[in-house]
Amino acid sequence: MAPSASPPVVNIFDATDPVSEDDVRELKEFLHGSLTGDEAALHRLLERHPALVGVLGFSEFASEQPLYKLNESYETILTDARQRDRADLIAAKKSIIQPPSGGGVYKSAHIIELKSAATKISERGYGLRLSPEARHAVEQLREYKHWLTRVPENRDLFRTLGWDIRVPQQYLVMGTSAEFASNPGHFDEIKARLQEDGVWLTTVDELLGIADSHVRTRRRVPDVTGWAISPHVVQGNGSLKVLVQVEDFALLYPTSVEFVRSAGPGLPSDVDYFSYDRGMRRAVLAHLRRDFMGLCAYCRTPDRLAGGIDAFSIETFRPRALFPQLAWSYQNLLYACRSCNAAKAAGWPAPREEQAGYRFVDPVERFHDHFEETDEGVWRPRTRAAEYTIANLKLNRESLMKTRRFLRQLQGTGE
Repeated sequence: MAPSASPPVVNIFDATDPVSEDDVRELKEFLHGSLTGDEAALHRLLERHPALVGVLGFSEFASEQPLYKLNESYETILTDARQRDRADLIAAKKSIIQPPSGGGVYKSAHIIELKSAATKISERGYGLRLSPEARHAVEQLREYKHWLTRVPENRDLFRTLGWDIRVPQQYLVMGTSAEFASNPGHFDEIKARLQEDGVWLTTVDELLGIADSHVRTRRRVPDVTGWAISPHVVQGNGSLKVLVQVEDFALLYPTSVEFVRSAGPGLPSDVDYFSYDRGMRRAVLAHLRRDFMGLCAYCRTPDRLAGGIDAFSIETFRPRALFPQLAWSYQNLLYACRSCNAAKAAGWPAPREEQAGYRFVDPVERFHDHFEETDEGVWRPRTRAAEYTIANLKLNRESLMKTRRFLRQLQGTGE
């Protein structure tokens, strides 16, 4: 079946203006009013005040956009604009990537699903089981992502706007943090659980807090070009907009960023992160993901191209058997893909090798002090430490070089 004519991209909203006191007041009144259980009311509020979407890092968005999808016979059909199975918001983020000569600003497209502020996130006050509404929202995001990335008509549609939809992130705005007032740690666990599914959760009152913070400081979120090179600045800012933009930079320029470990989740140094409860391991992994900007600490593969946070694990840099005093120190933990984790295992150079300069490069050291990357995606050592690291972690395996060549193509075209 041939698809119908391309649907119009309806209701494009500019979200680049700084958030105002009026924006904050409207959202605050909404949260204290009688419409908190009305999803459509929240949707209309964001359309009236697009800067509230802008604080999450977006420059513009399309509202209630009909999409092409595949029916049960794998035929391309257009969703009816009157149906509920249309994307709430398809939002674009301006990239700090240099556009090709004569081209426009590169923008990446992402999906935002809205639920009411009164919607429960957790099914109960403990554990990791999501409410039926939250599970349905995650399923919708997954379906929209499939339609956007797999159906050519959708790619063509957004290409006319200059939006790249190949690697969309998924955002869920719903509920309030008051649901977790008696157990704040449960909120962190739920967020970490959703991040495993590639979903960034922001509650409506969190959105208010971010917007209010911007208004109180009376300034725009600073440009992040330099911050991507010095991420310790990001650690102190805590802005979701900055973190997301830095991660986008790291996705395309993984060897240009420097890693700086934060203080971690604030657990005591004698906590066994590996045998501790599953929810806490997820929370620790989420902290590590932020520190390493979604990249494997060793091979710098972006998790968004390698199965997400679920394909990564907690790695101990210095082996526990040799360094028992560092066994559970957060400063000794890394965010690593499972291939590198398996290759590293409990490996460590012998004393004679270390004396000769052969050792594992600590991922927090500057990449270009030790390695260089060729146009073919091969990492060449500049130091003995890099030579040892490449050989023992197999950092020039074919799958890695293929990913590096793909990223170089994106860097060169800006598409």
